[in-house]
Amino acid sequence: MKKTYYKGVLGSTEKILNLLKAADGLRECVDESISGGSKINAIKEVRGVVGDKFRLREVKDAIDRYSRYLSFSKRIDWLHRHIPTGRFIIADDRKFIQRLHKRLFNNIKALPTGEELIRANRLYREWGIPKYKKGEYV
Repeated sequence: MKKTYYKGVLGSTEKILNLLKAADGLRECVDESISGGSKINAIKEVRGVVGDKFRLREVKDAIDRYSRYLSFSKRIDWLHRHIPTGRFIIADDRKFIQRLHKRLFNNIKALPTGEELIRANRLYREWGIPKYKKGEYV
């Protein structure tokens, strides 16, 4: 019985994420709400569009997943834009970041694996890329 429940939740999460990808303006509103630190407002925006088609828990799970996706995609985008030039960079590291960046920005449902995050963090340290200043990217 639990397997059916989780399968149903995953299916509804994917449907909501597809709706975020397809609906005009909804994704921008949700991005602003999450960036402002208010997942509740993001949930209200999505609930306003989907109505009673999905349970509140399903919408919350989808917004939580999208919030993680947004956080990871911002960090990988930051790393991708600050790949050092003018010094020796291992071609495999450059290709890794480019592939990860492309995969995240082409698929809203994609999340990096643990190994990919560990490798990206290692590259942050090796390349000396600044992370945050006052809660924003520099």
